[in-house]
Amino acid sequence: MISNLETLKFKGYFKRNFHFILVILAIICYILTFSHITILRHGAYYSAYMDLGWFEQALWTTIQGHFLHVSYINASHFGTHNSPILFILIPLYQILPHSETLLVTQTILLAIAAIPLFFIGKFLLDEWGGLIFSFCYLLYPGLHGLNLFDFHELAFLPLLIFLILFCLFTRRFHLFVILSLFAMLVKEDVSILLFTLTLYAIYFKIFNKKNETRILYGLLLIYVAWLILSLFFIIPYFNSIGYLHSSRYELNDGILCFLMHNFHLKIVYLVLLFLPLIFTPLAAPEFLIISFPSFAEILLQWPVAYRITTQYSALVIPIIFVASMMGIKNIQNKFPHKIFTKKFFYSSILIFSLLSCLLGTPAPISPLTLYHKFSPNSCKYVIDDHIQNINQAIKMIPPDCSVSTQNNLAGHLSQRMNIFIDYRENAQYILIDNKTKDLEWLNPPMGEFPLEKYDLIFNVDEIQLYKFKK
Repeated sequence: MISNLETLKFKGYFKRNFHFILVILAIICYILTFSHITILRHGAYYSAYMDLGWFEQALWTTIQGHFLHVSYINASHFGTHNSPILFILIPLYQILPHSETLLVTQTILLAIAAIPLFFIGKFLLDEWGGLIFSFCYLLYPGLHGLNLFDFHELAFLPLLIFLILFCLFTRRFHLFVILSLFAMLVKEDVSILLFTLTLYAIYFKIFNKKNETRILYGLLLIYVAWLILSLFFIIPYFNSIGYLHSSRYELNDGILCFLMHNFHLKIVYLVLLFLPLIFTPLAAPEFLIISFPSFAEILLQWPVAYRITTQYSALVIPIIFVASMMGIKNIQNKFPHKIFTKKFFYSSILIFSLLSCLLGTPAPISPLTLYHKFSPNSCKYVIDDHIQNINQAIKMIPPDCSVSTQNNLAGHLSQRMNIFIDYRENAQYILIDNKTKDLEWLNPPMGEFPLEKYDLIFNVDEIQLYKFKK
């Protein structure tokens, strides 16, 4: 009798939470798949010092008593970006001091963002809407590219923005404020996205109490102050050169000329972002406008920024997905025809998301993907004899010695005070893999090495390790 009652309770719970349980199962599958892929990619030396090794060295040196020190710039990471959220990772990295810790953590952060997305979909549409959009998020090629590209602090952003938007729609004011201030700590430019998001809340009077409106205006001032403080005080304090990335925004010929530069690549980038959602975000311009400054930041940068294989899309992905939900509602309100049913939109978006994943994912999860046919950085994540020989050479380098090596090798040598991806005078060791050193998409030029100052101590399978002569 008791067992029958428990069975009935379980069936009732499963029926009530069927959609959410499917989301959790999809998240688990995603985490297992992409944790394996990113770890394999790292083991095959297709990760890099820029940026996995950069962040690992910053965390490792902090544990050693040097504040987020990065040897490549001989300064703190705060000399390039103001990212206080990294301090959250220090205890975890101290317990598990491995590159894989950062890769798996990033995968988990990106995957569980599907949970608040589900509840946003449930609130704006229905449970099926939450389920479909959560699935489409996990199938999204832009998410896969972000996940594969080493490690970045922007991995925190989809989760935080979805949580902020859920609080916005459900009018949870205090949580909205707390999470917004927390998200500001991810990176200095996130304050621009938060500024426009808060403006949206003010303009549409989502929080309409007088004291709430005053606090929202106060948030706007905080975001502006944080950006100014970051660019003109915090970053220059840690790096006397100033904001290192300002050269990416050369606008001497005007914004229009800069927008037209690589125009075809920018169009392809936008199509790849919007196509999986059948361009429904464009039907909610009143919400999509929140992302316009972030899109401008991406499209006015160097070409690496407007690729779905880099971290920059994290600034716009959450807004695109929620705009898609609102776009469906807008279309249904404007054209109340039978053809534009929720079932039509859900099935269409799911089909296009599946096709986009199968044909366009940069991850090695689909045998049909066309991405590697058009990409210069096509590669196979295989641990072969060549990889084993690199591992053997790295084991010969003492942990307290300085090393000059390639970008893809330096990511495995970042637990030391001095690791460089170019030649630095009197570096104690030089490690070269001649099979991959000329891959331009992976390894920037290292410069000439004065090899007469070094003894060749390892030379196997085109892998050479040099030791500085005493």
